[in-house]
Amino acid sequence: MRGAYHGVEAMRLQRGRHEVKLMVRYPRHQRRSLHQLNDLHIRTADGSEVPLRELAEVTVERGYDDILRIDQRKSHHDHRRHRPGAGECGRSDC
Repeated sequence: MRGAYHGVEAMRLQRGRHEVKLMVRYPRHQRRSLHQLNDLHIRTADGSEVPLRELAEVTVERGYDDILRIDQRKSHHDHRRHRPGAGECGRSDC
């Protein structure tokens, strides 16, 4: 799925002293909407291709605005205010 939307390297070409990656992905009109995502064909273990909608239910949910990484591991910042003497959850009863 990632390759269909962001591209997959098909080959590398030498142009003088520079190397150019040739990337292949779905045309823009096929990457515009979530409806199009449901029609994305996925190759199964037996080699056949089926639309994503037959394999999974795609839902839209709010995600993180950004992901902070510390030592290459995902981390997050809790924006709740912590009171002195409060437990990890920000309350004194946890």
